[in-house]
Amino acid sequence: MRCWPCRRSETTSTTICRRGASTPCAQPYAPNSPHKTLNAPRRWEREIVEPIVQVAPSVDAPQDWSGFYGGLSLGRALSGDWNFFDYDAGGSFYPAPFGISSGGIYGVFAGYNFQSGNWVYGGELAYTKADLSLETYVGGTAEFTDFFDIKARLGYSFDRFMPYGTIGYMNGNLDNTGVFGFSDIEGQVYGVGVEYKISDRVFAGLEYLRRDIDGKGGTGPLPINLESDIDTLSLHVGMRF
Repeated sequence: MRCWPCRRSETTSTTICRRGASTPCAQPYAPNSPHKTLNAPRRWEREIVEPIVQVAPSVDAPQDWSGFYGGLSLGRALSGDWNFFDYDAGGSFYPAPFGISSGGIYGVFAGYNFQSGNWVYGGELAYTKADLSLETYVGGTAEFTDFFDIKARLGYSFDRFMPYGTIGYMNGNLDNTGVFGFSDIEGQVYGVGVEYKISDRVFAGLEYLRRDIDGKGGTGPLPINLESDIDTLSLHVGMRF
C-alpha cells in the first residue's frame, strides 16, 4: 500500500515520503503513523456521525364530526303514562293515572356540530310523527300525534363512534274527542345516543329519549292539567354536509 502524500522516486527504486517520514511508505497504516494509505479512511470520513432520527409514535386524529348534518328517524315508544287532574268547584282534585299504548314514531332531524379535539357539541332540531294512544276512562279517544324538539348535544369521539347526551325543549299536539279539550302540549326532552360513521359523510345511530310533558285544557269552567312521561327508542340514518 502507498500513502497518498508519497510518491516513488523517478531515479531510484526507493519511495520518498513527502512528509519526511523515516519509515518506508509501504508500511501499513497505523493510527499514529504520519503516512495514510490510499484505502484508509480520511479524518473527516472517520468523524462523521450519522444523525439519530427519532420517529414519534403515530397518533390517530379524531374523526371529524363538525358541520351541518340531517337525516331520518324510525322507532317506537317503549313505555309511558299520564295523569290528569280535574278540579271541581270546591277545589278538590281527582288524580287518575293511565297508560300509553306503545306505537310507532318516525321523523326528520337536522343540526350543526362544533368540534374541539375529541369533544363534539352543537344543536339539533327534530320533528317526530307519532301514533301513541292514551287509555281513558272518559268517553272518546286521546292520542299524541307529533312532537317538535329543540335540543343541545354534547358527545365524545371514539374512532368512528360518538356517544352523546342531549337535553332540550319539546312541543307537541294531543288530539282527543273526549272532554279533555287539550291541544298544544310542551315540556322537557332529554336522553342519550350513539352514532357510528359508516363513511366520511354517512352515519347511523340509536337514540333513547324521555319526554316530560305538561298540558292544560278542559271544557267549561273546570280546568284540567295533564302530566305525562313517554320513553322512545329510535334508529337514525343521516348525512353530513
